[in-house]
Amino acid sequence: MFRTQVAALALAAGFAALSAPALAAGAFSVTTNFPTGAIGPYAVDLAGIGVTFELASPAQVTVFQPTNLTFRLLESHATPEGVRIATLAVDGVNYKVGTQAFTAPGTLLGSQLFSGAFSDLVGFRDITMPPFEPPLFWPDSFQVYIRGVDQSNFTGIGPYTGNVDTLYFDIAGLALFEVTATPGGVPEPATWALMIGGFAVAGARLRRVRGVARA
Repeated sequence: MFRTQVAALALAAGFAALSAPALAAGAFSVTTNFPTGAIGPYAVDLAGIGVTFELASPAQVTVFQPTNLTFRLLESHATPEGVRIATLAVDGVNYKVGTQAFTAPGTLLGSQLFSGAFSDLVGFRDITMPPFEPPLFWPDSFQVYIRGVDQSNFTGIGPYTGNVDTLYFDIAGLALFEVTATPGGVPEPATWALMIGGFAVAGARLRRVRGVARA
């Protein structure tokens, strides 16, 4: 009976650690020189889904812990010359981008585990670039937007920093994307330590009980 209770406590501690909200502060750490408040060419459409704030370019976006990111295409169109975004490249994964009018929640491109800086790992190819050519990574042509309810997460004037779990960005005004962070990534080192420590304590107690029983 005692062993069953100890094991149950250890398992409960482990599951509690795993189920703790890892995204309470927002998985995306964002830094920019200053907020602009404007929205640009997508103002009306984005306002309709609560996105009312634009961040000055370039905005630096980093995900510090492995996190599942889901990418959606909200809108894409070509220039009068026929140039459009063909591929969104994310850490070696290529998502094909077609043309579409604005829709919400948009077209699902895919999900993947991600950690690192968008400036190093997120890029694009336009229709003029061969598919084997390396993508262009997070240049100044990426414009970042956040929801109005997330504006209070940011502080400072320059730099202007904050954390969110949903971002919107466009590439050269040609394609608009939504990216959301969801739980389910690899547990953080502190979580693993808590779980391992709980099982170690449970194991020690079990050994002590067995020793007393044999005596």
